[in-house]
Amino acid sequence: MILAVTLNPSIDVIYVSPTLKIRRVNRVKTFVRNAGGKGINSALALNALGVEVIAMGFIGGVNGRYVEEYLRDREVTTNFVYVDDETRVNHVIINRNNRFQTQILEDGPIVNDQNLKDFIDRYERTLTHSEIVIIGGSVPRNVNVNIYRQLVEIAQKHDVKTVIYASGEAFEEAVKQGPNFVMPDLQAVEKILGKKINTENRKISVAQNIFKYGVEAVFYGPENLDYLIVKPDCIWKVNAPSIETVSTVGTGDAFIGYLVDKLYRNETLKQAVRSGVAASTSCATKIEKEMVDPKEVDKYISEVLIKEVE
Repeated sequence: MILAVTLNPSIDVIYVSPTLKIRRVNRVKTFVRNAGGKGINSALALNALGVEVIAMGFIGGVNGRYVEEYLRDREVTTNFVYVDDETRVNHVIINRNNRFQTQILEDGPIVNDQNLKDFIDRYERTLTHSEIVIIGGSVPRNVNVNIYRQLVEIAQKHDVKTVIYASGEAFEEAVKQGPNFVMPDLQAVEKILGKKINTENRKISVAQNIFKYGVEAVFYGPENLDYLIVKPDCIWKVNAPSIETVSTVGTGDAFIGYLVDKLYRNETLKQAVRSGVAASTSCATKIEKEMVDPKEVDKYISEVLIKEVE
């Protein structure tokens, strides 16, 4: 079983508009509304593949019930802790003409000490039946930045592999515990380091610093849907199939979901990466994040090119 942790879930509303005019009324005919958050999106991808997955985190209010019902309607098992505040709503505006995206992201609810204790208790119990845990997204208000590090440490005590797909100080702390695989949010890492990580060499340098904690691989992407995979003993440049991109929202989440599926089935990391990039590509062809079609992913797999860098 796979455990997908999203501490700060959301309702994601995605609008597609021909143009975005500032200080004007913008009317849209195309929009979608989904449950969101990195771990939740990965859980939906895994569920589509027939993998048993449990979604965990904090939810609250009417929005929280929507998130839970959205997942249960799609037969994803949930084990959320309810909090007093409302689950956040995120808005993404896609300019159809130039493909630019504008995101408006809420902070999310306040989580109190009892909420956190309840979550940790549930998390530990669920780990006894899990083989891999995905920990993704932002940290809600009032939760210490070392929370992901704590979750990795608990998983390690249960011999459960960990995948971190997060940002900010929470990501930086989690890395120090030595999770198996990490996918950093580059903007957040740049903020921590105080410099741009906009070249391949800089990405490799950051990864090499991460490896001292025992991390097995660092995943960078998607950048134009391409990925850079850095391991201690080799580096892969991964080129995605050529497509017309509709939206990049959720593409990294699809990558993680399909990658974890292959690892769960004991396939090689290279096979897992190939599947993940194909899923990321498929996700980019639509605005409905949950609609990654496994058959479409299979079509793209043969077009994913992996080149080892000397």
